[in-house]
Amino acid sequence: MNTSEIISNTQFSLKVLTLAAPIYSAHINDIFKERKSKVPFPEYGSPKEIFIKNVFERVATLNSYSDELESLLVFFDIDLQSISSIYSDKIDPESYLKYHYDNFIIRLATSLDLCGKLGNFIFNLGINERYCYAHSFVKRLSETASAKILQDASDYLEHYVQQRNAKVHASKSENNVFEKVVYWNEMGRLIKNDEMATDALLATLTKEQIRDEIDQMREIIDKTVGYIAEFLETMSSQFDDRLGVL
Repeated sequence: MNTSEIISNTQFSLKVLTLAAPIYSAHINDIFKERKSKVPFPEYGSPKEIFIKNVFERVATLNSYSDELESLLVFFDIDLQSISSIYSDKIDPESYLKYHYDNFIIRLATSLDLCGKLGNFIFNLGINERYCYAHSFVKRLSETASAKILQDASDYLEHYVQQRNAKVHASKSENNVFEKVVYWNEMGRLIKNDEMATDALLATLTKEQIRDEIDQMREIIDKTVGYIAEFLETMSSQFDDRLGVL
């Protein structure tokens, strides 16, 4: 089971999908086929229908983020010698891998903030969406199961959240794991040592280091998606309560 399936197969996600599917079908028909309304799609329908559509979109975004995290691993499993020919001779292997790792970190940390925004909406906390992050939700509902799970996830990813913040807010790429990899063949090219630049054993050593980092990233993804799935399951009763008053 891939990461997106773990999220989409939670009881909460299945409940939201079951409720949203007929609403989407009816509203698409009303707006785009029958032209019954000029109201934007997200705002069309009863308060309950609008609420369900909004929750569905948020869960779908979380699902997409987790799927993209897994897909990103493909970019790391590449023949380093082909990078310059595929992209540009100005992009060396280290720069290529560090760039994709920064993207990985950003998506990893942002997935927790998406959980916070979802919780904010379902619990109707009223936190400004623009300034709502995982810690905002946790601070408001610290004693709930939802907040405790999100806090556990935040503690687990604290190092990566700090890396994301440094990259996004200060344009710094700190502690990028691919800085530790020794690019032997690339080093050989830089010092114009043809034997070193083409040595297959040295190339294997570099690949093994990269593979170790990919395995570590896979472990981080699996653990993070597990936390997200747990968090989603805690949303169910509050979701039902909101539906009951709309």
